[in-house]
Amino acid sequence: MHVFFKDTPYQLQFEYELSYIVIPLSIILYLFIPKTRPPLIYHMIIIGIIGTLDTLYKFGKYNGYIAGSLSVLFHLCILFVLYDYNKYSYDLYSLLLLVLANIIIIYLPYWPYKFNKSTILTIYNIIYLLLVLQNYYTNELS
Repeated sequence: MHVFFKDTPYQLQFEYELSYIVIPLSIILYLFIPKTRPPLIYHMIIIGIIGTLDTLYKFGKYNGYIAGSLSVLFHLCILFVLYDYNKYSYDLYSLLLLVLANIIIIYLPYWPYKFNKSTILTIYNIIYLLLVLQNYYTNELS
């Protein structure tokens, strides 16, 4: 763990969170490679929600207010995919990404988040299931 700008509004407690890689990579893939949109859309929504919750949980305690606000903003920005949510249906590759996400959460040798692994795993899978069911029933009714 590294702390930058300690005791300032910019204080950032850097614990090698996966968001520093996952958010930019998923946004780049989503924007520039359209075939990746169906597999990524549910996961981007989930990452945006969980990342925002984790940031809000540690807001002001571990990070300064400016760094925390920017983190919330970046996690919420990933939710721009909701604009395309009804354009894409369930995808097999999305399910494979869910399996990969579960494996990463379970076997990550360090844990940089304030919520424990089982909580993150439960939230991730429940939100994924709810998104799939909502999309399925919306498509069935229309």
